[in-house]
Amino acid sequence: MNQCMCVNTVMDRAVGHQLMLSQGSQVISAHTICSKLMRKLFTCTGISSSRLKMVVLDFKGFDTFLTLLVLGKIGITMDSRWNEPKTDSDDDKEASEMAMQFYLGWFAHPIFSATGNYPQVMIDRVDALSMQQGFPRSRLPKFTPEEIERIKGTSDFFGLNTYTTSLVTKNDQSNSAGYSVPSFQHDVNIVRSTDPSWPTGASVWLSMSSGTYDPHLHREGSNRLSSSAALVHILKAIMGSGILAMPDAMKNCGYIGGSVGTVLITVLILCCIHMLVRCSYVICKKHRVPIMSYAETVKAAVVDGPPWLRPYANCFHHLVNIFLIFAQIGICCIYVAFTAENLRKIIMSELDFHMDLRLYMLALLVPFILLCFIRNLKYLAPISMVANVLTIVGLSIVLYYIYRDGLSFEDRRAFSPISQWPLFVGTVFFTLGSIGVVVSVEYDMETPQDFGGLFGIMNIAMSIVSLLGIFIGVSGYLKYGEDIKGSVTLNFPTEEILSKSVTLVYALAIFTTYPLQAYAAIHIMCDYLKKHYKEDTNMYKIWDYSIRAAFVTVTTLLAIAVPNLALIISIMGALCMTMTGFFFPAIVEICVMYSEHGAKCGYISRDLLIILLGVVPFGMYKLLNWIRNEYDNPPVYVTENGYSDFGGTKDIGRVNYYNSYLEAVLDAIEDGCNVKGYVAWSIMDNFEWMAGYTERFGLYHVDFNDPNRTRVQKTSAKVFAKIISTNKIDWDYVPEPEVFIEEPSSSYQISLSFTLLGIALFATIWRM
Repeated sequence: MNQCMCVNTVMDRAVGHQLMLSQGSQVISAHTICSKLMRKLFTCTGISSSRLKMVVLDFKGFDTFLTLLVLGKIGITMDSRWNEPKTDSDDDKEASEMAMQFYLGWFAHPIFSATGNYPQVMIDRVDALSMQQGFPRSRLPKFTPEEIERIKGTSDFFGLNTYTTSLVTKNDQSNSAGYSVPSFQHDVNIVRSTDPSWPTGASVWLSMSSGTYDPHLHREGSNRLSSSAALVHILKAIMGSGILAMPDAMKNCGYIGGSVGTVLITVLILCCIHMLVRCSYVICKKHRVPIMSYAETVKAAVVDGPPWLRPYANCFHHLVNIFLIFAQIGICCIYVAFTAENLRKIIMSELDFHMDLRLYMLALLVPFILLCFIRNLKYLAPISMVANVLTIVGLSIVLYYIYRDGLSFEDRRAFSPISQWPLFVGTVFFTLGSIGVVVSVEYDMETPQDFGGLFGIMNIAMSIVSLLGIFIGVSGYLKYGEDIKGSVTLNFPTEEILSKSVTLVYALAIFTTYPLQAYAAIHIMCDYLKKHYKEDTNMYKIWDYSIRAAFVTVTTLLAIAVPNLALIISIMGALCMTMTGFFFPAIVEICVMYSEHGAKCGYISRDLLIILLGVVPFGMYKLLNWIRNEYDNPPVYVTENGYSDFGGTKDIGRVNYYNSYLEAVLDAIEDGCNVKGYVAWSIMDNFEWMAGYTERFGLYHVDFNDPNRTRVQKTSAKVFAKIISTNKIDWDYVPEPEVFIEEPSSSYQISLSFTLLGIALFATIWRM
């Protein structure tokens, strides 16, 4: 009876339910005659393997006949969602894999895997539980070796029906989920939920559990930074050679204009850093990952941002990394030039030995490389502490020289010409920026909660350095006026012991800070390596050290080629620092605010209905990649993928759904997934399971009150047609529908929700 009911239910669905987007071979979808039937048979009987053999062997026997009949291919379509780990814990990752193997691998593994048979994790678990439960043999029937070989490879393609994503976590040992023993649910032993922040469709007959996730509590690793160590790193990162250039910056803006400008830039930098960290936390919480890099944060934000911006998400990801790398290269070039210049100054004074500055830079190459071979920020903390002590000693000597003979306001400008302000801005950005290092430090903190807040370590560090920078900048400019050099130490008399001491102290301080400034850029480049050598740790280490050596070599050669210290500071500050410190954080904030508060806009509000189907495009991407890795990349036809709403012809939610999911499919194809086609769910509104005619799934609106079943093109139909005709996804294309039909009122939706919920509860009780 159950078998017949299942077949009839499937066959009663509206004709024209699917639309192939792919070109090439004609495909017969086995969806209606096998997939749903198999799933029903497997759950209602105890003879899963024999039913599978019956269906698959029938397919194999008719293979030649069907191929000759339609000159096409034959395959099987299976229904699956992506099961995302709820947290980054090993248990939840195991739950994710278990869910994929039990819900999809159960059917796919015997046909598509190289070994055949059911998934080994499924065999092992059911065998072990059967023994514990007192069964004389496993509840999972066995294939014979001949049957395994016969079933393998019986499908020409992998058909996939997928609509949404679930969050999964492991059921605890006390079975808090309350699953019957024995049962399929207890065998899988996972608990599903969804994220309420995900945009949604209209299906409401199942309730959802959102759960909570704090990314800060899931950061792992034994070598994380304490708050005090993080403060030391941030102080050293900001209080570098740039602070010695502040008098030169004041010359370009005036001692009053420069003071006010420095305060404003400090506040702006702080706002952008806190903005970026806050948004990164929001995005990590949404995606349930403990941490994202700066570039990953920007990409994830853009994906959730305004539609016109989303196609450029990958571009933003690469741009952030490029600007971060070049910003740190610029800083490190300055550190090489500064250290070499001060070292030469000492040697010339003490030993009367004259050598080209470029040779000093080359001599520093090996020591810098050895410092950069320290791969963990925790082990750099003592070096940063030493550098901070040296910096304090150096600044004390600097202030002594500045105030030794008094200051003068004669010929000192309170405000400089506007034409010189860009040089001031660039220098201050360079002095106070260092967002690459700051973000890296926050990522490695043991208690990242201490980073923000009014009296958080970021505000404390920036306040100290900003006030110190203004004090030294104004004092130095009033002391030396227009004769001030790119670094104030270059104005000190070379013959005095104290002057030589400050030169040596600062040279050592900047020398020991170099690996901290190089850390962010090297880390970005090494992340690209991990994708290629994640299994070969020895090869990864070789490339890791090679990149560190190459980075130092490049910065040294660039410093040799461009020895003008002040020019480098201004250029790198004005270009790279402004992009990484202001532009990208602002983009992230805009996108996150759009994602968080877009429901107040008419463009998005249609998407926010009570749900079953979560619009989570990354699940499509991960699911396709899972199939690629698990089954040796078979040809995949996405035979159903779509969205439901309550009606109306301007279906913006469906437009966003198709654009997002097709983007995810394209991303999967770029990763090498062998996706051959994509089918919209569905061409027209139809009678769909328990929802009947109350929910709308189609690209075409159907008037079910009209005996002629009049059909009207929705906005989504025009968008989908354009995608097919142009082979492009245009997020800006949102045309008016053929005929405007308003979606049902909120009262109708609420009433319908309770009706469908009642049906679901009745069905559940009836099954019990």
